[in-house]
Amino acid sequence: MRHLNGPFYFHLTPEMSRLLLSLKIKFPIQHKEENLFDSFFNDWGKIYGNKESTAYSNLISLVGKTTENAKLVSQLADCFISPNKYKKFLYKLLYEISFGRIKSFFRFKWKGNEFNPTKENIKYRKLLKEKSQNTIKSLP
Repeated sequence: MRHLNGPFYFHLTPEMSRLLLSLKIKFPIQHKEENLFDSFFNDWGKIYGNKESTAYSNLISLVGKTTENAKLVSQLADCFISPNKYKKFLYKLLYEISFGRIKSFFRFKWKGNEFNPTKENIKYRKLLKEKSQNTIKSLP
């Protein structure tokens, strides 16, 4: 059983930044916390937003079917919907036309799910974003 479907995001801490600077190692510009959350949220939905997918099943088996985390994963997956068939066809066609060179953009779009911006889903996303920012602030 494979549990490592991602998405994985790494954050450059101030301490690591100082170390890299002292060693004169160049590193990519650090993104703001809000952008990291939004990117992670959308990428998570593309991978786990479909409750029929193997990735979703693996994640649920990892957290346990009857746990509070399973309820969280289920509620989060409910925030995403599959793109309509015309959109999927267009992205697949553009992927083929580019001979797969733009793979990470078009393939991800036709295979993954998209955020469904209902009032409830937007409210839930905002709540999760606030929780994640509060968690990051409370870290030592």
